[in-house]
Amino acid sequence: MDFRVGMDSRQQAGPPVPPQVAYQQPTAPRLEPPPAYAEYPPNPDPKAVYPNLPPLPNAVPHPHPVQQQPMPHLQGVRPTTVYVGSVAFSSHGQPLHCTTCQQEIMTRVAPKPGLLTYLLCGGLAFFGCWICCCIPFCVEGAQDIEHFCPKCNRFLGTYKRI
Repeated sequence: MDFRVGMDSRQQAGPPVPPQVAYQQPTAPRLEPPPAYAEYPPNPDPKAVYPNLPPLPNAVPHPHPVQQQPMPHLQGVRPTTVYVGSVAFSSHGQPLHCTTCQQEIMTRVAPKPGLLTYLLCGGLAFFGCWICCCIPFCVEGAQDIEHFCPKCNRFLGTYKRI
């Protein structure tokens, strides 16, 4: 039995189905290569484009060179010597020139826990040797060595085991 007595044929058919269209991949617009460098116009004079542009430092020598005045000699003032480079420190004291007190010295060494000390402690603790894990902090051979000047106590550098 059909219960759709009062409906016309359009309502019975349902919504219209759009026609099936095959998918086409979009194509990018074709780009041409940029022009060669010779085709670009030459750069304009910056002063013509920017008339209030300040001159660049050291770009063009000044027509009236500035004469430098000699430095006055100051009595009692010593020039500071700056040493550039590095010193390879060892695990023992070594002869060195202290740049602070200007003396030839034998460095004073002091052990300090470093990366090797903490790695050994962590390794001993990891393998269950909890009682022995503090031993690397007592062994100078497992610690970094700091070098100091014995006269002015200035820190000079560190010898790192790792």
